[in-house]
Amino acid sequence: MSKINTNTNGYTILFLVLMVIVVGGVLATVSSLAQPIIDKNVELDNKSKILASVKFEGEGQEVLTEYNDKIKAIAVNSEGKILKGVDGYSIKLKNEYKKPLEERQLPVFIYSKGKQKNYILPLIGLGLWDEVNGYVAFNRDLRTLKGAAFDHVGETPGLGSLITEPKFEDQFNDAIVYTKEKEYVLKVWKQGKSPGGKSNIDGLAGATLTTDGMENMLSNCIPNYESYFKTLKTKKKKKTK
Repeated sequence: MSKINTNTNGYTILFLVLMVIVVGGVLATVSSLAQPIIDKNVELDNKSKILASVKFEGEGQEVLTEYNDKIKAIAVNSEGKILKGVDGYSIKLKNEYKKPLEERQLPVFIYSKGKQKNYILPLIGLGLWDEVNGYVAFNRDLRTLKGAAFDHVGETPGLGSLITEPKFEDQFNDAIVYTKEKEYVLKVWKQGKSPGGKSNIDGLAGATLTTDGMENMLSNCIPNYESYFKTLKTKKKKKTK
């Protein structure tokens, strides 16, 4: 029986092909086994951010329990109508904002706890380097905020990344978004330029483009829900008659 000549180019190429197949198979198996864990971590992170906008503090199973018990995820269209059978959590917001407004499915997360009710809206925009996103939680009056929580993909550490810090986020606590005359007034100013007051947010030092991105994100996303808010106010008036 002749021995295989391991010094030929053919043998080397065959060996490399087999190694690629074996390593690729191992990596695919590891990836498939790890995917459920990755998905669970992503879910936990997303739901933590949603709840952070209403100032809930918890970890792990506490977050999932609070979300499951207190949150109702729905979707509405630009006319303010609730889309039946659509789970707001499953919607990919980035994809929706590529569509014309009249075609978008807009998620709403309704948080109910005793007499407290908040309407949490997801946001998405562009910072200096990449995506910025977050959630704002409206109070029952649909004019003011309970709070907000933000995140980013790749803003500069120590500058634009500070949108996730309490010093910035806490400015949204009790912030006025709409006047009693229904005028949108919330604004993120360049650092040091804010005139003060509950509608004006002081931006980040040394992060002008991230600050601009936050302002654009808020002013572009929140007004999409005005028809839905109008529907809620109409229902509320009918109940009080």
